[in-house]
Amino acid sequence: MSTRTAPIAATTPVAALRPTARTPLAWIAAMDVLVALRGLWPARLLVVVLVLVVPGVLLLRAIRLPSAAVSRLPVYVPVASLVVLYGAGLPVNLLGPLIGVDQPLRPVPVAVALTLVCLALVGVDLRRAPADSWDWRPLLPGWAELGFLAVVLVAVAGALRLDHGRGDAVAVLGVVAVVALVLVGVVMSARWTGARLAAALYAVALASMLAFALRGDLVYGFDIAGEYGIADSVLRNGVWHLDHRGDAYGAMLSTSVLPALLHNLTGLPPAAVLSVVYPALFALFPVAVFAVARRFLTRRWAFCAAALVVAQQNFAQQMPALGRQEIALLVFVVLVAAVLDHDLPRGPRLAVVSLCGPAVVVSHYSTAYLVVTATGLAIAVQWLVSRLRGGPRYTAAVVVAFVATGVAAALWYGPITHSGDNLLRFGDSIGREGLDVLPGRTDGESLVSAYLRGSGPKAVDARTYGDLAAERYRDDRPYVRPLAAADDPTYTLVDSAPTAPGASALTGVASLGRLLVQQAVNIVAGIGALLLLWRRDADGTRTLAALAVALLVVLVAVRFSGTAAQAYNQERALLQALAVVAVPLAWVGQRLSGRWRRTPSALTLAAVALLAFTNSGLSAIVLGGPRQANTTARGEDVERFAMTTPELAAAAWVNANRGRDDLVYADRYAQLRLLAVHGGGVRGLMLDVTPRTVDRDAWVYASATNTLTGRARGVAEGYYACYGFPAAFLNDHFNTVYSNGSSEVFHR
Repeated sequence: MSTRTAPIAATTPVAALRPTARTPLAWIAAMDVLVALRGLWPARLLVVVLVLVVPGVLLLRAIRLPSAAVSRLPVYVPVASLVVLYGAGLPVNLLGPLIGVDQPLRPVPVAVALTLVCLALVGVDLRRAPADSWDWRPLLPGWAELGFLAVVLVAVAGALRLDHGRGDAVAVLGVVAVVALVLVGVVMSARWTGARLAAALYAVALASMLAFALRGDLVYGFDIAGEYGIADSVLRNGVWHLDHRGDAYGAMLSTSVLPALLHNLTGLPPAAVLSVVYPALFALFPVAVFAVARRFLTRRWAFCAAALVVAQQNFAQQMPALGRQEIALLVFVVLVAAVLDHDLPRGPRLAVVSLCGPAVVVSHYSTAYLVVTATGLAIAVQWLVSRLRGGPRYTAAVVVAFVATGVAAALWYGPITHSGDNLLRFGDSIGREGLDVLPGRTDGESLVSAYLRGSGPKAVDARTYGDLAAERYRDDRPYVRPLAAADDPTYTLVDSAPTAPGASALTGVASLGRLLVQQAVNIVAGIGALLLLWRRDADGTRTLAALAVALLVVLVAVRFSGTAAQAYNQERALLQALAVVAVPLAWVGQRLSGRWRRTPSALTLAAVALLAFTNSGLSAIVLGGPRQANTTARGEDVERFAMTTPELAAAAWVNANRGRDDLVYADRYAQLRLLAVHGGGVRGLMLDVTPRTVDRDAWVYASATNTLTGRARGVAEGYYACYGFPAAFLNDHFNTVYSNGSSEVFHR
């Protein structure tokens, strides 16, 4: 069953470096020197590489991970470096104030802490039996693979040109290049080396994400606005505090301590850390999926499994805006790789799993909950199958992953940070509403149609939204006192749909095709997982199948249950699951190709092509319809997620001038700007800017979309609406206390 593979490496122009006992100390010294020189741009680039490589290599050598394992999966190195950064940053943050260092998250304390941890790892390495000689070549690309970075450069240039109003030609070229490279990789996967395929995946992933991440003047996206606010606050204060009641974002080291460490060590601005360094790390996710799949599949089908991950819409469009999840998913895929690598010695294997579990916990709460759920279900599934088919009743690495992640989550979200309110709210929702199966299903709608449509919010007209919002405020927020004039029919909300190029009939066909392909992926993956589960275990296939079945159960639950969907986004859950589920899916294709030869390959190429065509934004260019932010300087995506300097200036002004307990209103477009400049959650923030919900003493912040386009966006009771911004009401009854021509603030 297992397909033995060569390392994902290539002949490089750099000779193999085989460290002696002195070499680790030399690398630590080089890292410290570059940290001291981080004010120079060349030093910044080099120190980023060293900080993400040297600590990881030292940790992996200390736990005796064989160099062959790193050759198979070089992603072990940066993930191990993240673990070391956590291990250095958290203690110095907590112990610094106890020894008189009030701001421990500053360059000198951080650099000293990292150096001491690295020296301790060298000491552990030298005190034990010599590790096998490491060949560093798998960490270095060859000249041919470096050529793929041209796609990344085109994508970066396209994003920057869009930001500066220089047209969309280069951006569109970048999207075309990304889609073309994915398809060429699928076609050439049987001929290219593993290193070349891995490099192609990395280039495609990074180019796709940076085309979104670099839009705007700060950071691009929803969640990342709050993440940036937290990171900026920690940097300004120089310390991070443990107690985060009701603040799950702030309790994550990936949004607080880690950005502070990377900023202090490299000199990169926090926005660059979140918008460039994090995507550069997460671009390794499909590379890791490829390496995991190579244990069970041929090169061609392993590449198809990884290409399916990159072709997901949420990969490029959503993940760059989810810094905490980028880090957590990268750690998760390495945890999966260690669990499934039966060639690893038991000690190093369990050590990797034991380190990755807590690292996921401090990086992202939802990913941690999913890991605990999936590994727990996998243990039960494997035990049940062993009773029916024989074989091992459990896999020790899965049990360790379950225990390590579960215990770490219970401690971190409980007595350490007190940030487990989201889990408690989910439990309360289950108790009140049950699973809330297919909540958006309308009268007469079939179960299949409701399932395909999903459980997301549905659009309503502006008047209905206004009524729903007003009713909710009367029932749940009696302290809000709207003006009597709010009931004047003159101020009734009106619809204001975002402008977009007209979509052709083929646009709907392409969207339907994408939906059907996605559901076919789930079905075929489920079939593959069940078939692998029923086979006699060989080199971890049953462990793989048990994990895949468990994750598919979670995906189905999130798709059917409105309660579960509110707790964890469906698309994000799918992307995480694909780290495992893509392998049995591709295994089915590989098995069928033995009988029908070219047909499964052709169908797979067509499926990947359709997903890449529609999800990349290329379909909107060719067929019409709303264009994504990676290909246009206008449109709904840009209005919602791309922040401008004047908008941020207005947000900073209202934050500085309003009272601590004053209510401030901002719609779904404007709220991100407030979050980005506030340093976390905004006290007293209200998201319904309507005459009947705005308090008479409140502040109202308006973004460029509100003031220049005249449109607002709101959500109430599971419904959303785009409506005309109530400028007439605000101008009649409030004062314009700040304006910069792009963004305004109203107050009485």
